[in-house]
Amino acid sequence: MKFSYIQNSRIMSTTNLISKHTKNVEITPETIRAVAVGLEGNIDGMIYGVVSRLATKYGFDKEDANKYLNNLIDLNLLGKSNNIKMADMTSEETTNTTDSLNAGNVVTSNPNQMINETSVAEDTHSKSAICHLEKYFKTYHKLSSCHLDAAVDSLYMACVRCNIEHNVVIKQVFTGNSFRFYDFISSDEGNLYDFIDIRFRDFATRLVNITAGSNGGMANIGKGERCVSILAGIDPITDRLRVTLIKNGRGDWQFYQVCEEVKWNGGKINVVDDSGMTVNEKFNRLVATEQIELDDRNFVPFRKQNLRQHSSIKLKRLNAIYWEAISGEKQHPLCDSDLKSLMQKKAFSNLFEKSTSIIIFEEDGSFIRFTNQEDATNYYDDIINNDPDKVTFEIRTKQKNAVSMYCHI
Repeated sequence: MKFSYIQNSRIMSTTNLISKHTKNVEITPETIRAVAVGLEGNIDGMIYGVVSRLATKYGFDKEDANKYLNNLIDLNLLGKSNNIKMADMTSEETTNTTDSLNAGNVVTSNPNQMINETSVAEDTHSKSAICHLEKYFKTYHKLSSCHLDAAVDSLYMACVRCNIEHNVVIKQVFTGNSFRFYDFISSDEGNLYDFIDIRFRDFATRLVNITAGSNGGMANIGKGERCVSILAGIDPITDRLRVTLIKNGRGDWQFYQVCEEVKWNGGKINVVDDSGMTVNEKFNRLVATEQIELDDRNFVPFRKQNLRQHSSIKLKRLNAIYWEAISGEKQHPLCDSDLKSLMQKKAFSNLFEKSTSIIIFEEDGSFIRFTNQEDATNYYDDIINNDPDKVTFEIRTKQKNAVSMYCHI
C-alpha cells in the first residue's frame, strides 16, 4: 500500500511532534518491564482463544499447540541498568519512519549513486552492530582492550556467518529466550545444543571457542564457558548475567550459589598441585630408599613401554611408590587400574573441596554433571574396570605442569 503525499506529511509531522514534546521524559526499566508483562498477558490471551477455537475445529490438542506456539514467540525485553530517555527511542523511530516513507518516492538515474548510498548504509549498520556489542560486553562481561575486541569480533562474525541480524542476537543475549537455562542447570546429563532453540544452534556452536578474557593464569577462560554465559542472558531483576564467570579457584562459572567447574573435550583436573617434575624427584628418592634398581629416572606410570622393560611384579611396586610420591601414603603393590582409581579419587576429592559441582562436555556438546565426589568417582571407576585405557593422565617429568587427569565421558 502506497502513502499519499498528504498522508506522508501527516505521519512525519506527528512523529516529529511526539519527539519534540517527549525528549525529556524518562522511562525506568521497571516501567518498561511492567508494560511488557501487560502486553505479554494480552497477547497470550488472544493466542489461547484462537488456538482453542482451531483445536475444536480440527481436533488437535489445544494445550500442546499453545506450548508449541509459546516456544516460537519472542516477546523480548531489553533490561538496562540506566534509565532510557524517550527521546533516544523516538528520534530513531522518527528517522526510520521518514526514511521508509520517502524511500518509495526516490528516483535516481545514477546507478553509482545508488551503490554508494547502499555501501554507506551497510557500513553504518555494521558500526551500529559493533557499538551495541561493545556496550554489551563492557557492561555485563566487564571486558576491555584486546579482550573486548576479540569478543565483539567473534560474536559479530558468528552473526554474519549464520545470517542472523545483530539486533536479534542482542535481544537473545539480553533475555536468554533462546536457551532453556533452568532445564540445563537442573540436568545431570544431556547435550548442550538440545537446550537451545533450533534456530540458534549453529550460532551457539560458534560461541564455544570465545575465550576472550583469558590471561593464561588463574583468570583463564576455558572453552564453552563464555558461550553459556552469553546464551543464559541477563536476569531482569538484578540486571546481571545469569551465569557469571569466576576465577577465584572455586570453579569456572557461577549461577545462584552454585560454583561449577567446567571441562570441555578433555579438560584437566589436578590430581595434585605438585608439578610432574616435583613428583618425579620424590619418586626417584623413594626408589633409591627402597633400593630398587631402576635405570630410567624419568619413569611414568601407564606407558606401554613399561611392560617391555619391567616385570609385572616390579611394575606394581613402582606404581605403589609413585602413589606415595603423589600422596605421601604407602600402599601395597598396585596394578595400573588400581593406581588410576586412586588418582581419579584424589582428583575429585580435591575438586569438591573447592567447587559445588563439575560439568564435563565432549566436543559434540554432550555432557555429564556431578554434584558430589561419590558419583564422580563411581562413574570413572566403572570406566576403569571396563576400559582402563579411556581414563588418562598428564604426567610430565621435566615440566612444571601439575599431575592431572583428562576429563572425558
